[in-house]
Amino acid sequence: MKMNRWNIFVIFFLQGTIFVSPQDTFLLQAVYTKNSLTRDQVYAQPLYDSSSNGILLFGGQYTSGSYVYKFDDIFRFDINSESITKISTMTSDSSRGSVLKVDDEIYYFGGESEEAVFNDIVKFDPSTNISKRVGWLPDDEQGNFSFRKGNSEIVYIMMRTTSNTSTIYEFDTSTYSFEDATHAVDFVGSASIITDNAVYIFRTISSANVEILKVDRVTLATEVVSLNVPAPGSFYPSVAFDGTYAYWLSFSEDRYLPFFVRFHLDTHEWDYINIENPETDGKYWATNPTTVYVDEFNRIYCFGGRIGTSDYRDDIWYIDLNPLSATEEPPTSTSRTTPSPEFSCDGRPDGP
Repeated sequence: MKMNRWNIFVIFFLQGTIFVSPQDTFLLQAVYTKNSLTRDQVYAQPLYDSSSNGILLFGGQYTSGSYVYKFDDIFRFDINSESITKISTMTSDSSRGSVLKVDDEIYYFGGESEEAVFNDIVKFDPSTNISKRVGWLPDDEQGNFSFRKGNSEIVYIMMRTTSNTSTIYEFDTSTYSFEDATHAVDFVGSASIITDNAVYIFRTISSANVEILKVDRVTLATEVVSLNVPAPGSFYPSVAFDGTYAYWLSFSEDRYLPFFVRFHLDTHEWDYINIENPETDGKYWATNPTTVYVDEFNRIYCFGGRIGTSDYRDDIWYIDLNPLSATEEPPTSTSRTTPSPEFSCDGRPDGP
């Protein structure tokens, strides 16, 4: 396996001044699993299911020439055996929807299909591997973010309604009914992570620095967090959350350096993390891999992706985060690299 080494820079702050220090060694490495996906693909939506110690992948897509193929499959990646198995299908092919676990039920919301926008709401039972349509989204939009209202049966679905605005709808999983949209935000995102109290959405539209919208999961109160991290053009990162830190993987502004950043959600401190870049042959990630965090192993698992203009991948690999806690002190006394004992990533839909 050919591995390319890249020098990433770690950024330090001192009284508002940025200092850049090149690192000669890599803290983290990309480790490939023994099995790959059954096909090259991007944009599958992931969900970690602790009950089966597996990662579920919903839909996805692949482009050949001018034609875009969308998939209706639901796959399960077994972490222990590193096997990948098709376990079900959705009601239609789809990519770029959102997936969310509510108690023991898993829902997939909307996305894109080969023929048109896919606005189905699909309920998947992991105990039987049966999926069925239980409703439709109120708008035909290509992508959305879904998150639970506190610990209730209500799900908020944030859908892009204009080039700069998103509308939040309320869906009741007990009745499969919608309430009229009453909340809109001047923000369009490309990826999200869910915490116990909030959802963090990464802005898509190009800006000078990376911007993240924090939305309270009960009140829907919003706050925009601007990081002094240069945004690499239009920002479509892959993201993961370990209970304390958010991580995002993207390409850098010049499109050739790996771009792996750790961000503390409470203190807003961040730094670049050195990794050994996986088999890119010197090219950039044009579409980032699907990513999901697994707390049992403290790893971020990555699936597929596209390198350069046409090199779609079927790789499955992971980034082991444990070396971070062994090599450096956390930024603050309340920060930690390993997840807190009460944190669980079960049912958390990391990813693009």
